[in-house]
Amino acid sequence: MYVYGLLLLGLVASAESFCFMDKVYTDVSKYGSITKYCMYKGLKMQVGSQLKTADCIECNCHDTGLGCCGFGINAGVVQPPSGCKVVADGCKMLLVKADDDTKDCSSGESLIKP
Repeated sequence: MYVYGLLLLGLVASAESFCFMDKVYTDVSKYGSITKYCMYKGLKMQVGSQLKTADCIECNCHDTGLGCCGFGINAGVVQPPSGCKVVADGCKMLLVKADDDTKDCSSGESLIKP
């Protein structure tokens, strides 16, 4: 298991994470009620809520602000090892052979499901 972990670390030469923050917004109703919320792409999120999008972004709305990070293929920039490339399968990130994107980068086995 330890050797497998080292091999996996060797497959990804470098990775950079992708996250961003935004402020908390406040609305006051005509009756004086205060509502705090976060905004993501025009969507109001209640403080304490979470959102996971189809474009591979996960957001958490806290009373201190909105925090969003990419996951899977949007987790950040990955530098694959020589002879390999990164492809997306939904939000899942796959390392495949550069000359044949149907084969796994490390094992060379087919990734195509029958």
